[in-house]
Amino acid sequence: MKKDIHTHEHLLNVGFEMFLEEGSRNITVRKLAQRANVNSGVFSYHFGSRENFLTELLERWYAPLFDSVQMTMGSNLPPLEGLRAIICEVLDYVAKYGKLIAHLFLDAKSGEQAARKFANNVPLRHPRVILQAIQRAQDAGCIIQEDPKRLLLYLVSVTEAPMIMQHMIHGATDLPPAMMNDIRIILDDPNSAIQRLDWALKGIMR
Repeated sequence: MKKDIHTHEHLLNVGFEMFLEEGSRNITVRKLAQRANVNSGVFSYHFGSRENFLTELLERWYAPLFDSVQMTMGSNLPPLEGLRAIICEVLDYVAKYGKLIAHLFLDAKSGEQAARKFANNVPLRHPRVILQAIQRAQDAGCIIQEDPKRLLLYLVSVTEAPMIMQHMIHGATDLPPAMMNDIRIILDDPNSAIQRLDWALKGIMR
């Protein structure tokens, strides 16, 4: 029997909403089926298991970013401009889905197998593309000849990492609410992240 594509997509869409709200660690088949207004048997027919569902959900969410950075890497942009463009694409994604990424880290820490598997595989995907862009910029003489992996960590630490961290520390700090709000506005602002990126790139240019 052919699977109902509409139902399959509906379950993924509802699951994504739940992921944004509370992470995968709080998603159960029963809760998802109730919210999607289907029975658990329908879920099992489409996905087989909760882990299969979460794996497909994460891949569906991540694929557009990976495709985008690969396309930019394959473009004819000058090396330094291409490196900046790729990191800006990542920043746009983090700005849009920072809360989900924070949940993903917490899910992996709590032992969620799908989240752990995804987190372990990510370094082989878009970070590897950024690494290639760094090496290309080095080959063109645009940036310093430092270990590319260290440069990657440097760029990530001053751009996307603060944006993700502000979601993780929200509600877990003793700072006054007004001060925390100011910090969140700065850390969650894509324009501030791009400014930090430009400062960082200037710091490693030759």
